[in-house]
Amino acid sequence: MALDTGQLARAVELFSEAEEQFAAAGLRAKRASVQVGKLTALAMQGRFDEAVEVGQAALISTRADGDLATLAKIAQNLGNIEFIRHRYLNAEEYYRLARTYIEQVGDRRQLAQIENCPATTLTSQYRFVEAEALYADAWRHAQKTHSEMTLAEIECNLGCLALYQGRFAQALDYLERSRRRYVQLEMPHELAIAEQELADAYLELNLAQEAADIYARVAAIFAELGMPVEEARACAYHARAAILLGRTQQAHELPKRARTLYETLQIPVGVAITLLTEAQLHIREDNLEAAEILLKRVEPVFAEARAEGWRLVTGWLRGLLARRRNRLGEAHRILTATQTDAEQNLAHQTVQRCLTELGLVALAEEKAAQAESYFRQAIARIELMRAPLPAEEFRIGFLGDKLTPYVEMVGLCLADGSPERLKEALTYVERSRAQTLLDLLHSALPLRCVRRNVRSSPGIPIHFLGHLSPRSADGDIAWESHPAIRRILDVSNGCCIALL
Repeated sequence: MALDTGQLARAVELFSEAEEQFAAAGLRAKRASVQVGKLTALAMQGRFDEAVEVGQAALISTRADGDLATLAKIAQNLGNIEFIRHRYLNAEEYYRLARTYIEQVGDRRQLAQIENCPATTLTSQYRFVEAEALYADAWRHAQKTHSEMTLAEIECNLGCLALYQGRFAQALDYLERSRRRYVQLEMPHELAIAEQELADAYLELNLAQEAADIYARVAAIFAELGMPVEEARACAYHARAAILLGRTQQAHELPKRARTLYETLQIPVGVAITLLTEAQLHIREDNLEAAEILLKRVEPVFAEARAEGWRLVTGWLRGLLARRRNRLGEAHRILTATQTDAEQNLAHQTVQRCLTELGLVALAEEKAAQAESYFRQAIARIELMRAPLPAEEFRIGFLGDKLTPYVEMVGLCLADGSPERLKEALTYVERSRAQTLLDLLHSALPLRCVRRNVRSSPGIPIHFLGHLSPRSADGDIAWESHPAIRRILDVSNGCCIALL
């Protein structure tokens, strides 16, 4: 019960007491069963070496007894420890062993849990097709055995898989379903983890304030429960939201807290994630040399761990830096390679980012036709990801950091000057939802009324509106002062003047 409610330290105490009692009584099977729970509680607290020691001892004693069901649980939990530490290949080995044991037992409920675990490991490596097949098997077995907790875990993991692929509507659906199950199950630590994953989806949709609020709240929960791995992750991702929100001091402080935790836990990939976040902050502050040093440092860490998503983001940022430093040939090479890898891994968000950067490289090289091709492809990707989103508010938020290819296409059309191209320029203004933004900008209604209307729509978070534009002194959003909005206004007016 203590483990289910997140009382991890107390759970370890109780398991240790029971372990000693069963050992004294010579009940090896019961002792091994207790050790399964103990190693889980230790791992959740980041006490990995202790957890592995307990697990290895339990494996040895349980093999002698031939208890296959307990052996499967031990191997599964040892795999979970390796997964938390981003040692994916080691984790897969333990999960295969666990599945071998449980298939001999024929326990479908436990089989569903075990199938879910390697699927998550494959997802982290961007091996999505393999992962989806395992999730389907796990879902089927969990449904047949009415395993609510496993169903909640699978829904959360399917949400993450969809998020990594840029299928945001599906991601939001799965993650919200998972969150609701954990509410019903009354498991606060698992609920906090599910909410953190939901915040990741909000962050990708530029709902930065919504994401930041969740990260701050769950980080405090993880700290209170003694879950340093999850606390570190929440701090690292919160820093990314802080960068988007322009909260410079917070963006500098949060990665340091996350890095300290990851270094204490000896998780190199976690440390690299915090350094990548710091590199993004350096880029925002135009400290390009410092950013480049950090990117070169983290890329081999991600490659060795097969953390494909982070490796691809690093490649995109390296290409962006090379372009910003006018090393155009190098930028083209890095971005093309990263785009190809992202295509193979079905990472549509990274593909779109690389295409946009490649268009900017081509513009810098005065290759207008090539630039236009890249921008058209980037826009196609953006609209492919945006179209399924369940509400216009989501679609506007998603577009908030993706206006560049639209604006550049308008500029290329205006430079041509022909009537056909001027009409095309106006279509890009409209496709970028500039008209929606203009309506908000020129609306006679105070923005607080717009917020109230959005809030009345079920399931629609509203905090992302604050990210799209800075606030005025009285707390309303000063749309007209946002550079991206001003640029859209300028190109829109330019198109109208040219047509006149």
